[in-house]
Amino acid sequence: MQNLTRDVRQAVRLLFKDRRFTILAVTVLGLGIGVNNTQFILVNAICIRGLPIERVDRVVWFGARDSRDRDLALSYRELEEARASIGTPVASGFSRTSPTFEGIAAFASAPMVVGDEGRAPDRALGLYISANAFRLLREKAALGRDLEPDDDRAGAPAVVVLGSGLWKARYGGDPAIVGRIVRIDGTPSTIVGVMRDDFRFPSNTELWRPLSLMPGLTTERRTARALSVFGRLADGVTLADVRGRLGTLSAKLSHDYSETNQGIRLTAVPINERFNGRITDQVWIIFVTVGFVVLLVACANVANLLLMRSVTRGHEMAIRASLGASRRQLVRQLLIESAALAACGGVLGLGLSLAGVRLLSSAIPANTLAYWITFTMDARAFAVLSAVCLGTVFVFGLAPAIHVSKTDVNQVMKEGGRTGTHGLRARRWTTAFLTVEFALSMLLLTALVTNGRLSRSAERAELAFDPSNAITTSITLPPTKYRTPDQRLAFYRQLHDKLAAIPGITFAAVATALPLGGASTRQLAIDGRAPAAGEIAPNVWTVTISPTYFSAIGLQMLRGRAFGETDGANGSEAAIVNQRLVQMFFPSQDAIGRRIRMIDAGAAGSPAPWLTIVGVSPTVRQRSLPDPDPVVYLPLRAATPAAASVIVRTPAQSASMAPMLRDAVRAIDADLPLYRIMSLEQALRESQWNARVSDMIATSISLIAVLLAAIGLYAVTTHAVAQRAQEIGVRMALGARPQHVVAIVGRRVMTQLVFGLAAGIACTFAWGRLFSEAGGGAAGLRMTDLVNLAASSAVLVLVSMIAAIAPAWRAAHLDPVLALRYE
Repeated sequence: MQNLTRDVRQAVRLLFKDRRFTILAVTVLGLGIGVNNTQFILVNAICIRGLPIERVDRVVWFGARDSRDRDLALSYRELEEARASIGTPVASGFSRTSPTFEGIAAFASAPMVVGDEGRAPDRALGLYISANAFRLLREKAALGRDLEPDDDRAGAPAVVVLGSGLWKARYGGDPAIVGRIVRIDGTPSTIVGVMRDDFRFPSNTELWRPLSLMPGLTTERRTARALSVFGRLADGVTLADVRGRLGTLSAKLSHDYSETNQGIRLTAVPINERFNGRITDQVWIIFVTVGFVVLLVACANVANLLLMRSVTRGHEMAIRASLGASRRQLVRQLLIESAALAACGGVLGLGLSLAGVRLLSSAIPANTLAYWITFTMDARAFAVLSAVCLGTVFVFGLAPAIHVSKTDVNQVMKEGGRTGTHGLRARRWTTAFLTVEFALSMLLLTALVTNGRLSRSAERAELAFDPSNAITTSITLPPTKYRTPDQRLAFYRQLHDKLAAIPGITFAAVATALPLGGASTRQLAIDGRAPAAGEIAPNVWTVTISPTYFSAIGLQMLRGRAFGETDGANGSEAAIVNQRLVQMFFPSQDAIGRRIRMIDAGAAGSPAPWLTIVGVSPTVRQRSLPDPDPVVYLPLRAATPAAASVIVRTPAQSASMAPMLRDAVRAIDADLPLYRIMSLEQALRESQWNARVSDMIATSISLIAVLLAAIGLYAVTTHAVAQRAQEIGVRMALGARPQHVVAIVGRRVMTQLVFGLAAGIACTFAWGRLFSEAGGGAAGLRMTDLVNLAASSAVLVLVSMIAAIAPAWRAAHLDPVLALRYE
């Protein structure tokens, strides 16, 4: 113990003495550990930590997957059959226990309108949920009570449980709120409880209502899949038991109801896997691997610094060995120095990672992530950070320690401290480490270039319309008040007339989804093209729009016409398709006049009207993906939605437009709130937050890796110039000019660069083979494209030249007399 304490004091003294080396090494390690820790904080919050549910491993999520392996919700009929199959008796509210499950609960989310006397209505994200769900989640109300079985029976008085956020925001945290009657979607409902602050299951729910109040809950249509289902396993029951019984049921339903259930299988997965995915998913493997790549670059950099330092300390170590220090003692001393560097780097990395996480959090819109996703340093994150710091000691410290311990004492003493064979061995190591740095940096830089090209390609396609001077808002029509399509259509027409009459509004429109805002998918059938045996109908995205939609978003039709007021009525079935769909399905034909049919997902073969294509629009992305999607636009009259986005176009952006929009809606229905009133440009930016944060992470990581490589090259080149000072002095004394000396340094840099680029290209091809789907191949753009490789190589060459300028300049301006005296 005394020896260890002495070695620690010695290590701290030496590192404090050589401040330049210590600061550089700690900074490099801090960057590498900071990137790694930032990534683990993100992965831990999103994928590992999971939902805050007691014994969450016993909670199972039920769902369905179709023949294309897409997630589907369950219909009421399927839920009843699943309950019967797995031994749960069918009961109202799905709240009775069973031998297989402690209980099963179902829910469906929906935007809801909260209204009170004397208050403007608010929109809230609500949940229709089984009464026993809170018991299965092991949750209790913080104020009042949660739902009870009697609340979830048909004909029971309407009740509601509020979330803490809604309670505080709308009612000021009134402790006497329990028992008050409010209107939820126009229905008088009694507030029976308030949940705790950090509970918003399943994502960001603000209020909970009994499932029995859900409109159309008991519909007999098997294709009405709207229920999410979870259950808590009984003691002794395994997930494999449940999956086996669901597999048998899936086969039975596929046989008995082939029209709606062919190719659909019921599934059961742990609830954490359903919400957070698996750490073994490719996207997480890539994400974690990139973090380790940066850490390896940092470790290789510090290993190089230690090796170069060991050359100057060779004489010191030889003297220690000659005085009786064993090889083990020398290695221990050097590893303790490395541990001190790792500890300091860990502290710096922790600070950098917390700052990075705070920066990333600020780029994510509020209420976008689920309530349990918090980017914090918990015990698991601290444990991983400690393990990373400990691991780096051996990664960057072991090779220099072993190298120094193998020093030939007699040889070093004879050389009198000059470089000699000891320095030659060190140079081989530094060359190898620097090659690794360049190779890994090029890999990350190539990925960044590829991602940047994909992003620019997407931006060009998205600018097919003009988002300026357009304002958008969202509205949800309560199903209890607007039950029929005719009622909803009448509301939207009145709203259009009110908005069109406002001075300054040139166009007003309604759509189920904005550009980049997603959409619903359906299968496409084309008149005159019968699918081959076993062929699955292609998927397209569908957006329901009013006649003035394209004018409101600033988009000019390519061919044909926009919708008219009669489109969508019986006998006037029409559709507009985008250019991408035409390229895919009518590449050498005129799509105008062709007929298509939409098939509901999961209801392949169900009858649907043929739609005549009346127009072709430019391709506007509905998702932030490299490849644009084929989109079918449907007339508002054909599929009148309950929830929609409203878009108005004005000659100039006006902040006073929001009150006018609210007044127009209140003139029709005083209980309807508008929410998310913003410019169309802002809505598009918010819809791309995921891509924006991903780009921020990718850019930061790649730039840090390149910076580390530049630091490594600068340090190695500077050290090489110092070690060759006598040689350079002799050359200059014999008449060598400064440009000749620069050429000597340049040759070394270029040789190192060639090795690094060759290794980097090899790594890039290997990465492309391992993760081909993540390299942009879907858009016809891969990491191994010549342009990507050339661009990343050019950046590394430029960075290398910049890093080598200062050492080369110093070498060219060495005083020959001083250089000849250099030891």
